[in-house]
Amino acid sequence: MVVNALLATVCAVVGLLLGPFLARASGVLHERYPSWSEVTAGGLSAGPRAVGCGIGCAVLFASAALRWGPSGRLVPHLALFALLVVVAAVDFEHLLIPNRLVFPAVAVALPLIVAISLRDGRPRSVGFALLGSAVYFGGLFLTHLASPAGMGFGDVKLAVLLGLFIGWAASGYSSAVLLVLFGLIVACLLGSVIGIALLISRGRGVQYPFGPWLALGTVVVLLAAPSIPTLVALPR
Repeated sequence: MVVNALLATVCAVVGLLLGPFLARASGVLHERYPSWSEVTAGGLSAGPRAVGCGIGCAVLFASAALRWGPSGRLVPHLALFALLVVVAAVDFEHLLIPNRLVFPAVAVALPLIVAISLRDGRPRSVGFALLGSAVYFGGLFLTHLASPAGMGFGDVKLAVLLGLFIGWAASGYSSAVLLVLFGLIVACLLGSVIGIALLISRGRGVQYPFGPWLALGTVVVLLAAPSIPTLVALPR
């Protein structure tokens, strides 16, 4: 317990310091990859975007440390949470989830999941991860076909990555499906609340991103999975 608390503190500090760099990267990722000089220019200088990214990363990193502790699963989830902070920043500002973020992340995450699962003696969890990815992608793809204006294809592609990690957190195939559904429900509830608030405050026709809520729903599932026995204790 003490080790996890210390690890959480260290991770929170790292996340806070990482914020300004992620913020600067998020400022151009809707168009291109940032250069190294663009990311590092200004060091740890703080602005609204840097503060938001830093606080977001600090909270998520500390939560990840408390959830997974000093295990092999911690590093991939830290990387995922950092990526989701950037995705949210870009999507909030530009209503866009760039392929240059999602595709490389999937290409890196999948072999990491395979390697860690094999090392931990849990090869079946690779299948859970793949099923979670397929279910999340399939569900959002069908939603996109039914309402392209309501569900952008960037959200559909992001679901491939989110589903991988949600499925990886499951204890079985049925659990992987239910955890994906739970994450989607959380995302829809959060998105609906924000949408209604914007409708009331700004009127009809206001566009707002759904990607950040998909990301937050995934975070909730990943952190809460052990506390949801009805979802994670299903037969394999």
